[in-house]
Amino acid sequence: MYAGAYTDRTTDQMVDYTDYLFVGQYLPYYICDYYVTYTSNAPGNVPTGTCGAPNLLVDSTTNLEVTSHEFRINADLSDTTSLTAGVFISDTELTELNLFNYPTSVENDITYAANYPLTNTSATGSINNASPGWYSAGPFSEPVIFFNDIRRTDEQRGIFGELSFATSDTTELSIGARWYDIEVDFEGSANSSFGNGFGNTDQQKYGSNLSAQYAPGNSNGYPDKAETDGVIGKVTYSWKPNDDSMYYLTWSEGFRPGLLNSLQVELILMVLIQFQQLLIQTR
Repeated sequence: MYAGAYTDRTTDQMVDYTDYLFVGQYLPYYICDYYVTYTSNAPGNVPTGTCGAPNLLVDSTTNLEVTSHEFRINADLSDTTSLTAGVFISDTELTELNLFNYPTSVENDITYAANYPLTNTSATGSINNASPGWYSAGPFSEPVIFFNDIRRTDEQRGIFGELSFATSDTTELSIGARWYDIEVDFEGSANSSFGNGFGNTDQQKYGSNLSAQYAPGNSNGYPDKAETDGVIGKVTYSWKPNDDSMYYLTWSEGFRPGLLNSLQVELILMVLIQFQQLLIQTR
C-alpha cells in the first residue's frame, strides 16, 4: 500500500508595523532628516529638518513545499500472527522573505544605498559579515530598510514494523519498533541599512549571516544541521470481550507528548468550568 502527498503553498501578506514606533529607538534615523537625529552635528547644536510619518509595514512572502511518501505492507504470517511494516519519507522546504518598509525614508536627506543579502557576494565581495550562501532575492532599495531572507529544510526518514499475536480469541499482543532519522537545516540572512546612508556602498557590517553561523566547521562551534536518530518501541495488549467493547494497555515512545498526560488537568477543568458558566450566562 502506498500513500503520498505533495503541497506547494505560497502566501503573500502586508502586515502593519507601525507599533515599532513605540520600541524602535533607531526609527528616527530612518524617517527623519540627518540633523534631527544627530543634533550634536547640527549647526549650533540646533536640530533642523523634518520627520516622516511612522507608517511602517512588512511585505511578507512565504513558500512551503512538502513531499511525503509512505510504503506499507500488511500480511498474515499465520492464523494467529500478522505483520505490518513500512517506510516513511518526508521532505519540507520553507522559505520566507520579509521586507520591512519605511515609506517615508525616501523623503529624508540621508538617501540609503541598496542593501544586499549577506550571502550574496556578487556585488560586495566577502567583506565583514558577508560570505557566499543561499539567498532568494535582492538587492533591496529604500523604502525597504530591513529584511529577513531565510530557508529552512526538514528531512525525515523512518522504517517501522509491528508484529501482532492473537494470544486467545479475545486478546492480542502487538510489539513494534520504529527507526527514525531527522535533519533540519537553517540558512540565509537578515540585514539592515546600517552604514548605508548618504549613498555609501553596503559594507555588510551588520545583520546576521545564518549560512555562515551554521556552516560546516564554523568558528562558533554550532552544528551544521540539527540531527537526531534512534529507535523507539511500542507494546500493546488488548482485550475485546465482545463486539462493542475493547480494552487495552499500551507502552510506547515517540516524538510528541501525549495529550492529556502532557497538560495540566487543573487547567483543563478550569477551562471547561468557565466554558460551562459562559453557556449558562448566555442562555
